[in-house]
Amino acid sequence: MSAILEFEVSQRNGRKDAQENTARGLIVTAGLVLTLLVGLANDSGLFSAKTSIVAKIALAATVILGLGAAGTSMAVLWPRGYDRLGAKAMDALNQDEFLDRPTHEVVGSIVASRIAIAKKMDARHEEKAQWLKWSFRLLASAFVALALQAAVLLVDPPPAKPTATGRMLLPRKL
Repeated sequence: MSAILEFEVSQRNGRKDAQENTARGLIVTAGLVLTLLVGLANDSGLFSAKTSIVAKIALAATVILGLGAAGTSMAVLWPRGYDRLGAKAMDALNQDEFLDRPTHEVVGSIVASRIAIAKKMDARHEEKAQWLKWSFRLLASAFVALALQAAVLLVDPPPAKPTATGRMLLPRKL
């Protein structure tokens, strides 16, 4: 029975680690995409007054959705408060009246505490899973907004910036 519970707890810890690693990846992805997007938008003249309003709205949507994806991923990494379910069982191990009970009662209490801990872990991991799902949704929406922005810029590109430099006239010293 104890080996089964140990296996279950280790599986739950593995799930938590996988969720948190996925969240870290989403944060990095969103950060890289947004950094590149803003840099390219500036280089392509997207911030120009003559750029299509649809392209500007798509840029704003991409940035907001990307930041939302990163924020919800951070919520996955936020430490959860766990009830100290094991503390009660650990305190009981120091009490003579608990230890003087029949062995099956002592073992049963310890097993019940482990089961309660595993159930609490499940509930906490489900909370993290919900945040992670929202992060994926927001990141996918950011990519859709990015594709919309690209399509609009292909159809109606912003005016090109002048690349030729003018001659600078300096006053001559006599």
